[in-house]
Amino acid sequence: MDYVEEMVQKNKNIDLTKQAAFSLASAIMIDIVWGRAAYEVLDEKKAHKVFSKAWTLLGEYSGKVMQMELGLARVTSFDELKTIIKSAYQSWLLPLDIIEDNEKIFKYQVMACPFPFYGVGLFEVEEGDHTCVLWKEASPIWLNGIIKQAGLSGQYRANIDSAICCGDKTCLLTVERVKG
Repeated sequence: MDYVEEMVQKNKNIDLTKQAAFSLASAIMIDIVWGRAAYEVLDEKKAHKVFSKAWTLLGEYSGKVMQMELGLARVTSFDELKTIIKSAYQSWLLPLDIIEDNEKIFKYQVMACPFPFYGVGLFEVEEGDHTCVLWKEASPIWLNGIIKQAGLSGQYRANIDSAICCGDKTCLLTVERVKG
């Protein structure tokens, strides 16, 4: 059974699940197309600035949407930030395995690449090449956008140690307190 079908079977609202899966597939394809175009038209430094800004904005937007869905007028705690992050992954049907969760660290693994075609092999992408390096960078940039939207920049930061869509077993991410 493929990943999307498994998620559809696990969710009660199949129409919503299919819609989320389609939205994610669309976002992935748009990311690939605009990213590739930016790197072909601009020099690498400018293209990377565009890439980083786009993923930061996507994180800010994702954070705002999840904050609204959760009914939070503003984020006042690390626990609320973690809830927003978990909700954002759930909205893309991505299963998480929480490794560490306390007042200073939220460490977790994303257990599936959402679509097999996004992983190694897409457009002849191979582990360690420039596209995979960018994909790996996208997750913490996106998370730092969520942190920024929550008004907690400078207090928390996100890091990534592995990326499942680039051939690693999981995405290992950490959101940690940097102040206080």
